[in-house]
Amino acid sequence: RGTGKSHLFQQVSPYAHLVSGGKATVAKMFVDNSTGRRGLVAQYDVVCFDEVSGVDFDQKDGVNILKGYMESGEFSRGKESIRAFGGVVLVGNFEVDVAHQQRVGHLFSPFPKEMRDDTAFMDRIHAYLPGWDIPKMDPTLFTNHFGLVSDFLAEAWTHLRDETRLPALQDRVSYGSALSGRDTWAVNRTVSGLLKLLYPDAATHIPDEDIAWAIGLAMEVRRRVKEQQKRIGRSEFGKTEFSFVIGGENVVVPVSEGIAPEPARAIREPKPVVPDSPPQQHRPLALSDADIQRLIEEGETPTVEFKSTLRWNAKTNEDAEWLQKDVTKSIAGLMNGTGGVLLIGVADDRSIFGIERDMEVLASLGQGGRDRFLQALANVVNSHLGAGVSALMSTQFAVVDGRNICVISVRASPEPIYLHDKKVDQFFVRLGTTTRALTLADTARYVRNHW
Repeated sequence: RGTGKSHLFQQVSPYAHLVSGGKATVAKMFVDNSTGRRGLVAQYDVVCFDEVSGVDFDQKDGVNILKGYMESGEFSRGKESIRAFGGVVLVGNFEVDVAHQQRVGHLFSPFPKEMRDDTAFMDRIHAYLPGWDIPKMDPTLFTNHFGLVSDFLAEAWTHLRDETRLPALQDRVSYGSALSGRDTWAVNRTVSGLLKLLYPDAATHIPDEDIAWAIGLAMEVRRRVKEQQKRIGRSEFGKTEFSFVIGGENVVVPVSEGIAPEPARAIREPKPVVPDSPPQQHRPLALSDADIQRLIEEGETPTVEFKSTLRWNAKTNEDAEWLQKDVTKSIAGLMNGTGGVLLIGVADDRSIFGIERDMEVLASLGQGGRDRFLQALANVVNSHLGAGVSALMSTQFAVVDGRNICVISVRASPEPIYLHDKKVDQFFVRLGTTTRALTLADTARYVRNHW
């Protein structure tokens, strides 16, 4: 108590909304079927439930709708499936001290009865921030100096939501085997957010020590969730020894049982604390020049696709920014299948077009070079597919016939990936040598059978 939780979400940003304890109607949170008006999660960047112990939905399926939304960013009301982007924050207080709470139950005990022992609900929570680690508000924390108006900060933060910092992790970090798909997704989202606060300029190089700090903190707050799940279902959630490798160091994130933990520590001894070979889903994929040449010679397959350019229209000889969407379609199709490789700069007939014209266009916008090409690619992927999918991609460049091409190795996603464009969501899958959009019925059938 007294740490300023409610004040933060009620006053600091106009893009945040505070829902006070009590009734939380499905119509207000998601959509009003009588008017078609979208709810809070579609209107705000953040929706915060204050005094969560008192939250009670007006419909029995309210918690299930919230749980589904936390998993996929979508909810269904009537015949329509709606995608929204508002984050969910749950805040509350213990009626007893933390140590006693740990003896008699778990740290989610203050939740309403529909949530408190639902490990599937907990698994959708990315981070548990312990209030007892935060100082109470007092006059010594205030400043006499000038500061930024909070509306300015809020505007900067809401624009940063369209970016991701996960490309900075590619080929530099691997996670230990204890992390599940949901753990990885949660950690990546938290890491990206922390790095955006430290490095709001996407062009800035992020050193290993700052990446390690962000991952250590993200794994710690996610592990707090897992430790409480383990208290309820040890056989299902027993693997909580989170770790990662960066710069040749094995970093172990310590047990977090509610009391303030030790900082993550680096283990420098030769004996590894994570498996010798990181799990396949975390291992960067690097293709040799011979592999790339072989893929081009064999042509397009169910797991290999070619795109001439990222945004240069070869037919009209002009910049066509809309072409970038075709690249995201291909990436989504591969992720929704078994994964594969996308080569940008190679035409359908296997001729080498190169990405030089793309880089010239980006240079005219003040964004030239390979690094800017990767940033432009990351931005469009983030915009259409979401920030988390970058962790499923590895990118590299190759020179073929004297021209640059970009090679994107794509891993299969552990969950459906939807392409968001002009408030419309589409589902793509690689079928044969084409990438196709599925109808709503076909999408539901494919998702049910594939995952």
